[in-house]
Amino acid sequence: MPRDTDRLDEPGSETAAPGPAEPCYDCEISLPGGAQIEFSELDPEGKACRTRRVEFDLGGGRSRRRPIEGGYVSGSAGEVLTVPAGDPWVAAVCRALERERAWAGAPRYRRSRLWVMPGKGEMFHATAVANRESISRHGLDWHRMGAAPGIAGSAEPELAAVFVCDSRDEAVFFTAMARSPSDVWAVRAEGLWIENGPNGWQLITEPVGPDRLRLAERDVPPPGAEDHPQRHGPSAAYQSTLTIRRADGSVTSWPGGLPESWDGDAQPH
Repeated sequence: MPRDTDRLDEPGSETAAPGPAEPCYDCEISLPGGAQIEFSELDPEGKACRTRRVEFDLGGGRSRRRPIEGGYVSGSAGEVLTVPAGDPWVAAVCRALERERAWAGAPRYRRSRLWVMPGKGEMFHATAVANRESISRHGLDWHRMGAAPGIAGSAEPELAAVFVCDSRDEAVFFTAMARSPSDVWAVRAEGLWIENGPNGWQLITEPVGPDRLRLAERDVPPPGAEDHPQRHGPSAAYQSTLTIRRADGSVTSWPGGLPESWDGDAQPH
């Protein structure tokens, strides 16, 4: 885990105030124990960065915590995080920052707060039932995204990552977006690094092998499937039912025949 970030091994590398360069990207990196690193990149490639560590004095209670700010240090991302060479945490953070620079839409879609933590226990991933055989053989790997769309209907990976959540209950958020039956897979997270995503969800940014997976829930129907059984045949797609309530209180449903004229409320289902 990281050491203090308000000093470097080389004397004179700490400054009392940031230099004149304007940052092109800022974020806060959360540390275990509640401290934070204020991190800035001064060039688009992230070769020149600066940080300072911020502790919090909780003497007045959490609602009135007072920041205790260290001095700024400058250098590359790995240098300003001031951890020993080869430390796995700083390597994971540097990889996360490097990936962000390559995201489509960066820097607009980069995270304003970044946390990178070692995985614990099981996490959960929802995907189309059509992917079950491939996942059983190859694991979760966005490079293999093919005929079956993403859970929300996307034809390509939204990010080069596996989206996960903490519980099966949270996975309902994803299955509720599905347009076809879904599976929920449990992922053994020990030994993996977990990052926060740009929109609040969590990411595993390496393919997950099948040895880490178990099928926690299968064949979850898409929303509304219980009320409208699946139709079969060449015209099955995009069918719906329209209920027309006439002024005299009578009801006509389609399919089944529309009246030549009607007045009242049309209620799609």
